[in-house]
Amino acid sequence: MNIQTKGDADFFIFIELDLRTMSPTFYLLSNAQARATFRDYMGGGNCYPPDVRRLICANDFSALAPQEYLNKED
Repeated sequence: MNIQTKGDADFFIFIELDLRTMSPTFYLLSNAQARATFRDYMGGGNCYPPDVRRLICANDFSALAPQEYLNKED
């Protein structure tokens, strides 16, 4: 990710590809989480995968749901 040009985005998607099965795993990061896992690295990805896995649950997109939906009692 280019933190200089996209640094004010609300969310970032980190995609980890399992090369054995070609199955993607998605991680939705907030701006703060993306900045916390960012590494200025040329020649590869800029988010450090172990840090992403420690901070974020895989395939969890609940941060995109409206807050009133999340707080709704059934």
